[in-house]
Amino acid sequence: MREANTRIEAVRQLTGGHGADAVLECVGLPGAVTEGMEMCRDGGKYLVLGHYCDAGTVAFNPQVITRKQLQVFGSWSSEPRHLDAALEFLQANPKVFPFAETVTHRFPLERAHEALMATANWLSAKSVIVPGLSPA
Repeated sequence: MREANTRIEAVRQLTGGHGADAVLECVGLPGAVTEGMEMCRDGGKYLVLGHYCDAGTVAFNPQVITRKQLQVFGSWSSEPRHLDAALEFLQANPKVFPFAETVTHRFPLERAHEALMATANWLSAKSVIVPGLSPA
């Protein structure tokens, strides 16, 4: 709890004691949800993004939401049309956004777990899985 208080206080110091206008929870740890609420300023916006699977519950006082007049939002990934639009955009703007140049590691489908672990352990900046690539 002491570490959470240190992080909350750091946000308050950076914002002149008010708290952040908007806070995004991207960690996926239940305890981070309540910590993020405290980082918001009165009337702030709070977006919970990191809970794509059931990491467990956390007790919190809903009075924090009303006392701070928070707007709390949740987001679950995106719609397929968003991915389609992003891919079309990248394809149409290769000189401005050279996505292919950001790929640092390519893996065949058989090594998908290794690709995920390379990214999770910060061994690659951008890993992609290429079907049909030789597993060598």
